[in-house]
Amino acid sequence: MKKRSRIKFYDKVNLLRSVFAIFVISITLFVELAKEIFIEGDTNHYEWFVLNCLQNISSPAMDKVMLFFTFLGSVEFYLITIPVILGVLVWRRRWHEFGVILFSVAGALVLNNLLKLAFHRVRPNLYFIKETGYSFPSGHAMITTVFYGIILFLVFPLVTSRVWRNILVALAIFFTIAIGASRIYLGVHYPSDVLGSYLAGLCWLAASIIIIKSPFRLRLNPRDTDAHGIGE
Repeated sequence: MKKRSRIKFYDKVNLLRSVFAIFVISITLFVELAKEIFIEGDTNHYEWFVLNCLQNISSPAMDKVMLFFTFLGSVEFYLITIPVILGVLVWRRRWHEFGVILFSVAGALVLNNLLKLAFHRVRPNLYFIKETGYSFPSGHAMITTVFYGIILFLVFPLVTSRVWRNILVALAIFFTIAIGASRIYLGVHYPSDVLGSYLAGLCWLAASIIIIKSPFRLRLNPRDTDAHGIGE
């Protein structure tokens, strides 16, 4: 039992090291991207090239597909999905998971709005749909990155099959990319808005995991660790 507790302790330490590395890398790349956009202005030509190419290949069928994916990342979708998930967790008395999801997603929403106000980038004038607010970073893509990331973090310890783990990761990546791409296709975001939202989302996701795991769940003495898995 003592050896098992020590192994779990060092698993948590290694997890925090990996997550901290993701935090440092994502925030560094985000700062560099912001410098390229707002200080050096080197991305404008390439971004309009991508936007114009997407406008040229648009079709009614593709419009419907992209509208579907953009709905999956919308406030309306999450106002339905997240309360249902939280309600189930309350019913099952999974208070830890309830707090983790609420903290990470709500924090991502607040951070996204603060970043939009800080950078106040105007959206491209190719609106396929009506949107308000600033452009950088994309709220749809950032919230989706955090939401799927924290769900994977909580579910992974419960899934023992490597095949199912790979399937879950692939689905999360697919929907995150598809939702981000839909925002560019619909002309409401520049490509760098979406890229920046992925980086900001990863940064906040990593910070959330560090905050959640480090002060409340991790103990300095391996004997004090609980018997739960990393994601519990």
